[in-house]
Amino acid sequence: MRSTGFLAAARILSGTCPAGVEAGVIRPDITPPDVLAMLTGTALAAGRREQREQAERLLDFTLDGMSTGAAIRKPGSASSSVAWVAEPRG
Repeated sequence: MRSTGFLAAARILSGTCPAGVEAGVIRPDITPPDVLAMLTGTALAAGRREQREQAERLLDFTLDGMSTGAAIRKPGSASSSVAWVAEPRG
């Protein structure tokens, strides 16, 4: 069973992710479940008080990776030979 906080975050992201894509600030291949997974991973990896600096760095990486100027993996690329392309900022 999902927590109330998780469901609230999912509802918020279902509106903000498409709006970010439309505004040209979020990569078009980012979905609300992707963002939730990234945030959950950060919380699991660095959720203790003494890990605050690490959590902030992980969130910075997450937000930078979501931006429209971030590298996007080409669909169909093999994981052993990943092809990355830089998308121009909008």
